[in-house]
Amino acid sequence: MRNYVVGISGTHGTGKSFLSRHLEEHMQVDHSQLSRSAQKALGWDTLSRAEESEANVWALQNAILDAMIKRDREANYLGQRLNEPVLVERTPADLYAYTRMWLVRLGIDPRESAEFKAYHARLVEAIKAYRQVIMIFPHESIPFVAEPNRAD
Repeated sequence: MRNYVVGISGTHGTGKSFLSRHLEEHMQVDHSQLSRSAQKALGWDTLSRAEESEANVWALQNAILDAMIKRDREANYLGQRLNEPVLVERTPADLYAYTRMWLVRLGIDPRESAEFKAYHARLVEAIKAYRQVIMIFPHESIPFVAEPNRAD
């Protein structure tokens, strides 16, 4: 089976949404809000609840990964039907970075965490759904703005 999902990956403020909005006239684009849908599924009022405990980190990150896997399965199905790629924002590479950030904030060494090792295996499996991943790196022309609950 051919994969049709093309992911855009990068820190916030690098232009992922800008790029995907401008590519919409040429290809299908999915604008799912994975963190917000995971937050809602958990019944949380804010993403900062993840900072309260290691259990909350894993609840949030697994809920986001579950939403991503579902989104990517649906995007791949759409791409198959249309026989064209479907662009998505955020990939398992982003989740890897965000998860490490949350663990560091809680003083947890990911190399020693059995939960992280299992989660990492899920991320490795999830990235196989992608035809291609486009990495967008920060640039000095784009000012960095620190926002709560975003990658440091």
